[in-house]
Amino acid sequence: MENAGAQVFGARRKVRALEEENQDLREKLHEQTCRHKALCAELEQHELRQLEEVDLLQDQVQQLQQAASDMEAWRAHAHHLESEKKKVDMQFRSLQQGMQMMESSVFYEKNEKFMLQAELDGLKEDHEEKVKGLEGELDDLRQQVADLQQALEKFAGDRASAQGESDSSKAAGSTEASANPVVSTLSDALRAMEDVFSRQI
Repeated sequence: MENAGAQVFGARRKVRALEEENQDLREKLHEQTCRHKALCAELEQHELRQLEEVDLLQDQVQQLQQAASDMEAWRAHAHHLESEKKKVDMQFRSLQQGMQMMESSVFYEKNEKFMLQAELDGLKEDHEEKVKGLEGELDDLRQQVADLQQALEKFAGDRASAQGESDSSKAAGSTEASANPVVSTLSDALRAMEDVFSRQI
């Protein structure tokens, strides 16, 4: 009996020990469960933060891709502008050459015009000198014709008074007849020279 009571007591002690151990294990399990839940929640928060960071990184990647695309477009536009600038520079140089050629042509034409004007002025001066000379010669010829006409008239008068009135009438008529052709010839020559002089002027 004593042996059976000892066994029962020992068994109860073992049961209590097992219950205490089981309680400890339950408490530890509960603690581990709470810690596991906390870790899971923390892990979920960490995963959410990582997902947010991934979204941010994706947004940054898209922004960088857009910036790269914009930069490529700007680079192409800059290349186009550089090509247009080269074309404009070539056109500008061509216009400059054209302006220089036009300026040279204008300078040449002005110089030629100046030379022609100088030549024209010289010809005008020569013509004026010739006109003055011809006018002087014409005046001399007119004076000579007038002097000859006066001399002929005086000669006819002197001859008529020397021969008498009757003879002087005949002589005067014949002298005037002989003198008039000379005067007429001189007058015709004078008119011809005046015509030539007028055409030269």
